[in-house]
Amino acid sequence: MTILIDIGHPAHVHYFRNLYHELVSRHELIITSKSNPNIEKLLTYYGMDYIPLGDKGKGLCSKLAKQVDFNRSVFRILKSRKVEISMGSSSTAVQASMFTKSKSILFDDDDQAVQPFTKYFVAPFADHILSPDVLAHEKLKHAIYYPGYQELTYLHPKRFSPDRSVPAK
Repeated sequence: MTILIDIGHPAHVHYFRNLYHELVSRHELIITSKSNPNIEKLLTYYGMDYIPLGDKGKGLCSKLAKQVDFNRSVFRILKSRKVEISMGSSSTAVQASMFTKSKSILFDDDDQAVQPFTKYFVAPFADHILSPDVLAHEKLKHAIYYPGYQELTYLHPKRFSPDRSVPAK
C-alpha cells in the first residue's frame, strides 16, 4: 500500500514519526512537507525522507496562492505514485485527495468553532477524521473520536522517557 503523510508544522513530525517508523517496513511511505527549517531538521533527525513543497508565503493572498500550489503538487504525487491513503493535520492531504482515488484521513484536534477554514473547506471533504473524544460534541461527519490526545502519539510512557537531567540544565 502507498501512503502519503503531509507535514505542515514541526509538531506534525513528532505526531507522525512513530507511525512512520511502524509502517515504513511494510508499506511505501511518502512524506511531503512545507519548507520550514525546524520541520526539515526534525525529519532529517528522525530519518524520514521527504519531498519539500516550498514555503508557506507571507500575507493572506500569498498563503492562499501557495496553498493552491501545495495542493497541485500533492495531487500530482497522489496520481503518479497511485497513493491509496493520504493523511495529515493540514488541508493539503484532504484537498488534493478529493480529485483522486486516494482516501484522506484528517487528524484534527481543534475545535471547529475556532478553525473556520477547517470547518468549511477541509473537514467536510475528508473521508475520515480522527479527533480526540473531547470534541465528540461536534458530531463531524466521518469522524472517529478516540479517548486521548494527539500528543500521546509521542509522549505516551511507552514511547517517551524524560531525561531527568534536562530541568537542571
